[in-house]
Amino acid sequence: MNVRTNFKKVDANRKIRGIQVSLQILMVIIVGMLALLICPGYTFAASSGTCGAGLTWTLSDKGELVISGNGNLSDGSWDKMSVRQVSIPAGVTSIEEGLFIGCDNLTSINVSSSNNQYASVNGVLLSKDTTVLIEFPPGKSGKYTIPGTVKTISIGSFASCMKVTSVTMPDSVTTLGSFAFNCCEGLTNVVISKNVKVIPSECFSNCSALTQVAIPEGVEKIKEFAFWGCRNLTKVTLPKSIDKSGISDDAFENCSLDKDSQDAVNEKVKAALTAEWELKVGESQDYELSPILKGALVETAFYAEASNQSVVDIVSLTRTGNFVTTNDVTYYFTLGIKAIGPGKTIVTVYTDKTKKKVVSKITFTITGKTQETAESLKTVISGNGIYKLSGSTAVLSKPRNKNITKLSIPATVSANGKMYKVLSVSANACKGLKKLKTVTIGKNIKKIGKNAFRDCKKLKSITIKTSNLTSSKVGANAFKGIYSKATIKVPKKKLSAYKKLLKKKGIGKKVKITK
Repeated sequence: MNVRTNFKKVDANRKIRGIQVSLQILMVIIVGMLALLICPGYTFAASSGTCGAGLTWTLSDKGELVISGNGNLSDGSWDKMSVRQVSIPAGVTSIEEGLFIGCDNLTSINVSSSNNQYASVNGVLLSKDTTVLIEFPPGKSGKYTIPGTVKTISIGSFASCMKVTSVTMPDSVTTLGSFAFNCCEGLTNVVISKNVKVIPSECFSNCSALTQVAIPEGVEKIKEFAFWGCRNLTKVTLPKSIDKSGISDDAFENCSLDKDSQDAVNEKVKAALTAEWELKVGESQDYELSPILKGALVETAFYAEASNQSVVDIVSLTRTGNFVTTNDVTYYFTLGIKAIGPGKTIVTVYTDKTKKKVVSKITFTITGKTQETAESLKTVISGNGIYKLSGSTAVLSKPRNKNITKLSIPATVSANGKMYKVLSVSANACKGLKKLKTVTIGKNIKKIGKNAFRDCKKLKSITIKTSNLTSSKVGANAFKGIYSKATIKVPKKKLSAYKKLLKKKGIGKKVKITK
């Protein structure tokens, strides 16, 4: 075979390869166009854009996010996982709270020394005078000691910083923000400043690697869900400075506290052993007692009596729930009181009729006249709800207060010896309750107004006892914005119908509806 023949073969092969490459390029173009047609919302990651009026950003291939311009820095469309360093210029006057949450590879936030509002110390964002720690880079790992100039740790400043393993606060720190260390899943050790007075809501929630915490002397209160979900937290040391009403009853919920730690927490739980209530003659009230009992107790073991039986009638004493810690059971229970006064009485709750262990003492002061008629009472408080009365029916109008965690809507409420059927829930009745977690809807409910439970973001459990609901009787968005993975229990015969109804009224796709 001569050289010319070989050249022809090589030339033919080149043409074939050229055609193949052209076809490959054409296929890439076609696939890209099809992707845009099929997924019109899809956009390729940008390397620059705007991040507030007067501000722009660029992101290099090395992960350097550079902010330029003057104004208020807000969320840009940068690829958070690609960001490794941030440079903030002199012209930035404010920074959106939690701006860099989700930038899991970000190790350093650097601020121009000419900036009048902010500073950077070892890659951590602080106020200009370095007294406020604003944001810790989520990708920064290992042990961290907060500078001795810092007085305030801002809301969510360490939130979702999963690589930090240890944090030491100087005694200069006096204020912790809510959610400050939320979801720091790698945090195994924290030293809290002895000058902190309050550990705020969800401050250390979901710090799943924490196994022990020493609360220093000087702390006076531990608020709602402060250590919620620290599932490996077994030992807590509490100071004398926390009094008997200093700890919220859910501050250590979903932890694994050992017996000594749980007992110490229970002794200082927020709902104190003694409390005072004022009612009008004819009103009824459910008093939710603290989870302060432990051991193998049955519901019939609880016993209550009034020092003056002509003032109140003890309607009920029922267990409402419990949770297991190691081998012990901690109980919640509710005392139902009907005011028949007037006068004053102390209701004492015992673990049993031997009266050896006092669970709670509640002083009730009853105002009004003994012969006051039910018709003169336009509202009544029952449990955690306030009900409007009309004729022989009642409507849930609003919660007893905005901080309730549980709400049980009864079939009936009573006032001055008369029973009222609870038939409906007013529009907006419980809208936006930030702490509401559990709701029971009574068997007589026929109507639920629009937005009744809207944006109750922690509402995880709903029990619907009524079979009277229809699409026309449940208002728009009645359940919109509740916890995305909530569970709703409904009557067996209404399972199919209520699934359709509830989806129309705002529940999310992940909400579980069971019988």
